[in-house]
Amino acid sequence: MKSVAHEAVFNQMIALMEKGQIPWRKPWKNSTPRNGFTNRKYSGINFFILSSSPYADERWLTYRQVKELGGEVKKGEKSRQIVFWNILKKEQDGKAKSIPLLKYFNVFNIEQTEGIVFSKEDIAKLDEIRKSEIIEAEDIIKNYADKPVTLFSHSFACYIPSQDTVKMPPKSKFEDIGEFYSTLFHEFAHSTGHEKRLNRKGVTNSSSFGSETYSEEELVAEFGAAFLCNYSGIDNTLENSAAYLKGWMKAFKDNPEIIVSSANKAQKAVDYILGIKPTQSEG
Repeated sequence: MKSVAHEAVFNQMIALMEKGQIPWRKPWKNSTPRNGFTNRKYSGINFFILSSSPYADERWLTYRQVKELGGEVKKGEKSRQIVFWNILKKEQDGKAKSIPLLKYFNVFNIEQTEGIVFSKEDIAKLDEIRKSEIIEAEDIIKNYADKPVTLFSHSFACYIPSQDTVKMPPKSKFEDIGEFYSTLFHEFAHSTGHEKRLNRKGVTNSSSFGSETYSEEELVAEFGAAFLCNYSGIDNTLENSAAYLKGWMKAFKDNPEIIVSSANKAQKAVDYILGIKPTQSEG
């Protein structure tokens, strides 16, 4: 049975896909959704929920934060629901036990509010943060510390776990440079699942095409590529197809939790590639 938090994510993602949109594919323009109160970036599934909004401003606030900044939410505006993991401490059989609990919160984009005025210092600080977060695509490749052997002489792209090897067509074979990097990032995301890295079941265990494990691992790679495209400002817009959307919608409806789980695993994969130490997960 879906939890309330999973239901919130599921409904938002399915609504977008029913409109013919693939929420993890769009031109990113180096704009990462963040909390307008703390400037902390949203990650995991929250990245996709908020990135798929029509707003140009990347800053989001809870209703309480809007009030604390002296503003109001405009009449009739609707919030978006994001999720966070909380660790619930319980005692069971005389032993302390940690239980992961998924909770959801409602947030509004700055453009949905009025009365909030940010100082010049706040704006300058945000600009500096934005600049420091931009990572060149070639730097991502170069700095993937223990990346697999990568060969650029194949007719199609794939990751082979038994050889720990990524095979790619030459860069010249791609009509769009963004598609080359997006494809390579997809295969790199797969490679993080190798047993010597993050030891992810979707990579270490053989799974049949169309199975839940296969679908989740493909979604991890899709999400991972989208994250890396965002960090490097690469256009991640690829042609949508009805069959593609139908396949993912079926996977989501069969197991709504797969959306949050895959995004969380993808964030860990990306952090591994970028050499970022793990932090508390949010969705």
